[in-house]
Amino acid sequence: MDTPFGIPWERIGEDELRAFLADDPEEGLTWEAKGDDDQGSFPRDRFRDAVAGLANGLEVAYVVVGASWSKGRKRWSLRGLRDVPGGEIASWLDQLIDEVTPKPRVVIKPLKGDDGPAAVVQVFPLPVPPAMHRGRLLVRTSGRTVHLTDPIEVRRLVERGERAIERARSDAVAAAHVSRAMPFESPYSPSVTIGLASTGRRVDVDRQVFRESFGEQIRDMFGRWEVRPLGRRKLKRQMWHDRVAVWKQDDHGSQAGAMTSGAAFVTWWSGAERDRGLDFAIEGLLDRMWLFAGEIVTELGGSGPSFAYVQVNMPGSVVDLTRTTAAPVPSSREIAEGRRYLARRRGDEVFEPEEAVDDTGRLQPPIQVATPIQA
Repeated sequence: MDTPFGIPWERIGEDELRAFLADDPEEGLTWEAKGDDDQGSFPRDRFRDAVAGLANGLEVAYVVVGASWSKGRKRWSLRGLRDVPGGEIASWLDQLIDEVTPKPRVVIKPLKGDDGPAAVVQVFPLPVPPAMHRGRLLVRTSGRTVHLTDPIEVRRLVERGERAIERARSDAVAAAHVSRAMPFESPYSPSVTIGLASTGRRVDVDRQVFRESFGEQIRDMFGRWEVRPLGRRKLKRQMWHDRVAVWKQDDHGSQAGAMTSGAAFVTWWSGAERDRGLDFAIEGLLDRMWLFAGEIVTELGGSGPSFAYVQVNMPGSVVDLTRTTAAPVPSSREIAEGRRYLARRRGDEVFEPEEAVDDTGRLQPPIQVATPIQA
């Protein structure tokens, strides 16, 4: 990965940063320095502003923590920070970034400065912007981070996030339809399909899909995912121009794979269980398939909110379920919401859980007011 420091991210260390700073570089669109102020205190809010502004950009960017500009000597130096609570700069900086909402994906590399710990924070573009700090929308311009107030510019940033969600929705639906295109022996046998796509993805995801190592990984994951673990010899793998897939040798209906868009698909089918498609989806199958699809997307570098499109066949009809979730791998709560929806489609009387807030204003665990669905 290219960096503004002239060397790959993996090779960045104290010596490399000092050499970079010695050339008297100017802060730009993709890097910013934050060190102690004249009183020896770290400007925490300005650091959070920098992270938020860089996260609203289009490229991976960096904050060099502990780098200071000497007005008298007119040069940069990697002095480090004098006061780091607990002495663990990586965990401390990560906690500071918690106040940026939504929190962007960051990687923090601890370093040693002249007078204390330093770090480089790698900030990834937010898949669905904007990121905000203290109710302000920040953007990075050439050499500084500014508070965005122009309504037209704000709307453009919001629209970028909306387009990312729409793209994930389209990719998820396309992945599910490709997966269901495999022939089934009987239209009355249950089948469940999920297409899952994330809003954030690697720029080279189309090449990642066709790597031999990823294909072997999909095969191993599929073997572990099945109810009865399958040996590698019972699984087939094939590559098309737009996807790679693995399926059971004796059953083309059950398969898993990934599209060049970074979307994943998983289909379960069984000719031995007739007329039980919706029952199977609710009673534990949805959980495992959704998590499996999420693992595939994550393995391809997917991040940020994701869109899931589920199809469950019933005798004479198909039930659709669509959900936008916070990450490729869904939380148990998000899966539970999907299961309750499918249960109501089956005809069960299942209510959404009540949410209570105690005297401190904290949200309490959901209260189930109907009989829970048994997995």
